[in-house]
Amino acid sequence: MLDDSERSVAEQLRQFRKNRFFDGKLMTARDMQTEQRYHAERLETLVRHLCGSGVLCGLEITAVRTNEDHLEVTLDAGIAIDPMGRPIVVETPTTKSISEPEGQQCHLFVQLEEVETDPVAVADADSRHPPAEAGRVVESFELTARESPPDGEFPSVDLSGYIDAESVPDDVADRIAAAFDQNHSPQASDPAVYLGGFERTADRRWSQIDAAVPQYVYDNQLLYAVLIDHITDTNNPHRTDTEPANPTEPTPEELDSIHERVEYLHAELSALKARQETTTTHLLGKTLSSAGRLFGTVADRFAEHHPTVGKLAREIASQLAAASHSAAADDPDQFCVLARTLQSSLVALGEHLEGTAHHGTASRYLEALETLQSTLEADESAVETAIALDGVAEAAVGLEVAYPAAAER
Repeated sequence: MLDDSERSVAEQLRQFRKNRFFDGKLMTARDMQTEQRYHAERLETLVRHLCGSGVLCGLEITAVRTNEDHLEVTLDAGIAIDPMGRPIVVETPTTKSISEPEGQQCHLFVQLEEVETDPVAVADADSRHPPAEAGRVVESFELTARESPPDGEFPSVDLSGYIDAESVPDDVADRIAAAFDQNHSPQASDPAVYLGGFERTADRRWSQIDAAVPQYVYDNQLLYAVLIDHITDTNNPHRTDTEPANPTEPTPEELDSIHERVEYLHAELSALKARQETTTTHLLGKTLSSAGRLFGTVADRFAEHHPTVGKLAREIASQLAAASHSAAADDPDQFCVLARTLQSSLVALGEHLEGTAHHGTASRYLEALETLQSTLEADESAVETAIALDGVAEAAVGLEVAYPAAAER
């Protein structure tokens, strides 16, 4: 990988160097490191210049709590690209303890952390070499807090300086790209990705700062969606003058063209609606069957030591399994009705978790259940309800048994 100390100054490009293999070549650890560095440098350089840095998906801060002199921060699973072009992966929802800032604001960042694991004995080790070396390196992550948000402004382009009456599209594109690259070349002085900010309230809690939004990567799919939304907006979003100086009646050929265009747009809209309905139906059915399996796992886990919890989880699993073959798996309205019906069983399970499940995992289940209840109270769509119900099932399968023997100690 690129060395952080080299990247702390203005961006420096260098040619890539790779191994040349041939029969009889003696391979050493240095050769293997060169091979790793070659692939990492190429990928990271391309990602840094093509994608930029920020959150790709997930990594939402779901909770910030003070615990004595530390902050407990709960972070959703997700992936980000750091300013050096390296991926940062958080596999599962994770709670980290970090030092609490002294000021009134707390801004959270995530950055890559390499963790050495799997020690291996070194053959013929002497006084100059340790008896064992790490055999693997896990690309993990570190969560940090600062008292101020990151520096820097959002890159912008003043189109007025590049477009005139005689402009050719290719020339305009070249001018904009050249100016943007000159003023906004990727820098790697800070390896962290910004996740958002919080401020201390009067009761010493932490509340999210609305203006402190995370740093995101704007991928091609997002930009394409924005472009499509823009070109199909018939409400004149830029308020341009749509009335010609000398209005004329459209010709029959122009009317036919307009009619064909309208028919095409109607057909596209119908196709989009059909795909949306298919996607929604698939999501509802998958949510019910998946949640049923997860609660079945919970029932098996608690059956021996806490039968009541196991029984409640088994009943919920049975309800979900039956619902996956009913109208609730196809009909959004029926799905929401099922979720409301299931709510009492989910609440009953939550009431029996104290003393039977570890506190942290029980708290995450109750938080997910509260999100589902808020979604139902707000009469959100079936898709939002399915997402909330899936969150409850994911939190449930993460419940850890508090064994009686451990509780007595």
